[in-house]
Amino acid sequence: MIYLKYLLFPFSLCYGLVMDLRNKLYDSGVKKSYAIPVPSICVGNLSLGGTGKTPMVCHLVDSLEEDLQIQILSRGYGRKTRGYLQLKDGHRAEDVGDEPFMYFNRFAPKIGVHVCEERKFGVEQILDSGKTDLIILDDAFQHRKVKAGLNLVLSEYAKPFFRDYVVPTGRLREFRKGIRRADLLVFSKCPEELTSQDKEHYIRKSGIEAEKVFFSRIRYGDLIHFSGPQVEGVTAALLVSGIADPGPLEAELSKQFMVVTMSFRDHHDFSLPDIERILKKFDTFASGAKVIVTTEKDFVRLIGKEFSEVMSKVPWYYQRMDIELDRPKQFLEIIKHVC
Repeated sequence: MIYLKYLLFPFSLCYGLVMDLRNKLYDSGVKKSYAIPVPSICVGNLSLGGTGKTPMVCHLVDSLEEDLQIQILSRGYGRKTRGYLQLKDGHRAEDVGDEPFMYFNRFAPKIGVHVCEERKFGVEQILDSGKTDLIILDDAFQHRKVKAGLNLVLSEYAKPFFRDYVVPTGRLREFRKGIRRADLLVFSKCPEELTSQDKEHYIRKSGIEAEKVFFSRIRYGDLIHFSGPQVEGVTAALLVSGIADPGPLEAELSKQFMVVTMSFRDHHDFSLPDIERILKKFDTFASGAKVIVTTEKDFVRLIGKEFSEVMSKVPWYYQRMDIELDRPKQFLEIIKHVC
């Protein structure tokens, strides 16, 4: 595998140089960026998926004042529609993308959720639709056609950007120096036993000022029942996952139950044959008080499907996931300064 990486390196260099040239054109003003005229936060990363953007967006919404009119704008990855849409009752995950649908399912009608491939057009539609105090752009760090008031970049602690390479050799979407555009850097999915020396090392390697670097860890809530019979005294869980990295959730569940995992690709669109395979596995993987557990993002891809009745034969739960920051007060002060 290491030899393959060396073979792919010239392609990574070429891709990185193209992205670097593009960034320089925006930085110099040759290519124009649309400065969003209201308070705005871009939540993004340097790498491909799995850094925890979705829980960070949820954390921002949960942390800000109730009276703020917040709008979330996402590309709507994986949806079967195109163009601008504001999420409304009756939409499904396949119409708008699983992450936007999850935001809508968790926060509506408190906030507005919108999808659009062209973020500038999406922002303009949001501003035309009514009062807006803050726009949160989900995964738009490389979308240089718009300029947010604050760029919040996430990097997974176990796979930090400063040890990674541009695709296809690694997972980076651009050269590491792209981190200089970040106003805040959050290392996500940190271990609980993180020491001050660990933090100092990561801050030094990142090249970002210490007061702008934060560390977060995943915080799990209770399992939430959504289909089939409820079960008391659970001893075993079949984890059904269609996210980039189910490892942390598997480790968390293993503290409480015997766990077996069925993994699907990221953003997987579940079908009836998938459900039949899951139910067959559920029948045989353990005995006693057992349940099926999935993630909140998978949950929104499963509800409202034509196979809901088939699913209801067995107990289904989803695991809610939030984040916890090492310096929450300082983080919130910076965020509120933007608002």
